[in-house]
Amino acid sequence: MGYNTWYGLNVFDEGMFKQESKKARIAIKYLREYSEEAFEILEPGGDGEDWGRWYNFNADMYWISRLFPELIFALHGDGDEMEDLWVCYYVDGMEQMEYKISTPPFDRTKLKKVL
Repeated sequence: MGYNTWYGLNVFDEGMFKQESKKARIAIKYLREYSEEAFEILEPGGDGEDWGRWYNFNADMYWISRLFPELIFALHGDGDEMEDLWVCYYVDGMEQMEYKISTPPFDRTKLKKVL
């Protein structure tokens, strides 16, 4: 049994930040044809379809971002563990990984009366 993640992919035209461009739709289509894991995990529009494992997402995203260097790819991940939230941006074979702020641990000193 492996680690599951819910993936979602947004694709933007650089400078325009519109997902619904023709190039963006073509790029997602190519990615889903190229990668069996992406095909199983992503819907045709890039939304997540199901929890799954995409162990080669970095290599696949490198490939598609090199094929469409003018696009910005934002791959979102929500892992099995509650605090595993991230987004990775890809442009022309380069990446920028960002981890989302997680919930801080319980701290009794921060409790306040409700009523």
